[in-house]
Amino acid sequence: MKKIFVFLLLGVFSFFGAASINKTSVLAANENTSKLNTTCEAKASILIDAESGEILHAQNEFEHLPIASMTKIMTLLLAFEEIDSGKLNLQQDVLVSENASGMGGSQVFLDANESYKLDDLIKSIVVSSANDASVAVAELISGDEQSFVQKMNEKAKQLGMENTNFVNCTGLPAENAYSCANDVSIMFKNLIKHENYFNYSKIYLDKLVHPSGRETELSNTNKLVRFYSGCDGGKTGSTSQAKFCLCATAKKADLRVIACVIGCENAKIRNAQVSNLFNFAFNNFVSKKIISENDYFTVPVKKGDSENLTVGAAESYSKITNKNNKENLTVEQVVFENLTAPISKGQKVGEIKIFENDSLIKTIDLVSKEDVKGKSFISSLKQIFSFWNV
Repeated sequence: MKKIFVFLLLGVFSFFGAASINKTSVLAANENTSKLNTTCEAKASILIDAESGEILHAQNEFEHLPIASMTKIMTLLLAFEEIDSGKLNLQQDVLVSENASGMGGSQVFLDANESYKLDDLIKSIVVSSANDASVAVAELISGDEQSFVQKMNEKAKQLGMENTNFVNCTGLPAENAYSCANDVSIMFKNLIKHENYFNYSKIYLDKLVHPSGRETELSNTNKLVRFYSGCDGGKTGSTSQAKFCLCATAKKADLRVIACVIGCENAKIRNAQVSNLFNFAFNNFVSKKIISENDYFTVPVKKGDSENLTVGAAESYSKITNKNNKENLTVEQVVFENLTAPISKGQKVGEIKIFENDSLIKTIDLVSKEDVKGKSFISSLKQIFSFWNV
């Protein structure tokens, strides 16, 4: 068993910032928190911290409900995964099938048997919730919509979305299609990890130019990107079964949150409820950086071409905190003893443990930020000769 030595970081290293921060608190647990109207005018709702997923408010968040076009969040998530992995290119041409062009509901009226840039199809889905563009992208990725739907459900299971079943890629009414506010927030949290998404979600008005030269006006179905300061993304949904739904994100200072409502009576109520959730978050919570992956320190290393090794956290970590509560956090650094070269950049050399009230809440790998080669034979000889010459 490797020995370890432990440093309790009580503000000694600027790498970790202060050792005392406010305690994060869920709405129901904090009497001092400004009250949110818990009789939210929606069948279900949830508010989470976008980074950690911590729940700040929830109402019927696991209830199985139709979610209409919020289904397209998963369609977009799978598309952006393909794009970011290099399997798809935004500038590639996509041939639109008769099936895709014939989708009803919200659409951008794609021409069958014509090619469109993937970039335009993604924009049409994000901005205008286009069913025809959604099916075209599904067919591009999986060959047909049903094969793509299977992929959607597999991804849902992977993300821990236990109360979701997809039947199509659009959210058009279908038997046994359902999700819940909690699961919608999970998939949207994963979607916005793809920074390219925001290149589309911030658009309010645009147009799609078809191969024939005709144009279709695009208007963002998420009106909060224009009317709520800090809101830069979201996905709406509305059918007679699902009523009016919205999952959206907003950021102020270092705090980004996600709010979702399902089953509102109209779009005005839907937008007001999400705005209220945003206001509640920004009035009562802040996000504090506890650890940054961009800050380093050095530790000794044996038998290397350098006597010191630069190390740091494998990832940054922030904690959402309630403005009214004051609680201590303890950060503990554990570095393996007798580190010996060669050591590769990214190699785990220890752990960082974060405790709240003596309870472990987060463990982050401590990794090497550089390559350190083993000492060469010549270098070893030089060190010996240097010692003799003293």
